Parts: sequence; structure tokens; C-alpha cells
Amino acid sequence: MKISNKKLIGLKVETLAGEKIGQVKEFNIQIDSQSLVEYLIKPASLLKSFVVGELIVNRGQVVDISAEKMIVDNNVIAPEMKEKIKSPAKEKMVAGMLTKDK
Repeated sequence: MKISNKKLIGLKVETLAGEKIGQVKEFNIQIDSQSLVEYLIKPASLLKSFVVGELIVNRGQVVDISAEKMIVDNNVIAPEMKEKIKSPAKEKMVAGMLTKDK
């Protein structure tokens, strides 16, 4: 099966466990072998964007791709990064940056 770059960009990405990671933002191709080597993923939420930034998924971490979504290994986001994402202190800091003081 083939998928066009127009359909690949914006494709939803989730882990085998069903955790929503984000959407494909870009991908990189190795010129010598003309093969796709990695996907750049825009995180699913503003909090993830603030804490993690852009995610890079190696093609070896991709379990399946369909027209609806890409499924990746559960370990795409390291456990220590998951803790930072869930940290209440980080949530307050982000919320404070997003709200205007009255």
C-alpha cells in the first residue's frame, strides 16, 4: 500500500496502548538509500508541546500505518518525560503563562 505525502502529513499518531501522541508534521528521507528514516510528530496538546517539544519517531518504532492513523511503539515517549508531562507544577506553570493577569 502507498500513502501520499499529503495524506501522511497530519496523520494521527498513537501508541500500541492507544495513547494519542499527536500528528505527523514532517518526515525525513535518507538521500543515499531513498528511504524514509524518521517522522517528526507535532504533540497532541499544548502541554506536551511545552514540555517535550517535537517528537522524532524512527521508522523502526512504527508498528503500523493506515489511511486513518500511525501506530508506534509504547516507548516512543520515555517514562521520565511522561512524568514531566503529568507533573502538576508544570501544568500550573503552563497555565500561568497562558492566562492573563487581571
